[in-house]
Amino acid sequence: MKNLLKLLPVALIALTFASCGEKQDWTCTCTNLTSLSVTETPILDATEKDARKECDEGDTKLLGILVDDCEIS
Repeated sequence: MKNLLKLLPVALIALTFASCGEKQDWTCTCTNLTSLSVTETPILDATEKDARKECDEGDTKLLGILVDDCEIS
């Protein structure tokens, strides 16, 4: 969990400087909150909005509790 909190500011800074309308390559980083395992999946040639939508589809809940949290960077 501490690693996730360390990555959050870096991700926010990166998103601040990213251009919203341009297509570019993104990385979808998913963290399993029970095992703290991290997987990264490339999303190629997409706008930020489309990449965020595709990445958020990886969020998983079990009995209403968030198990996998995915964010773009």
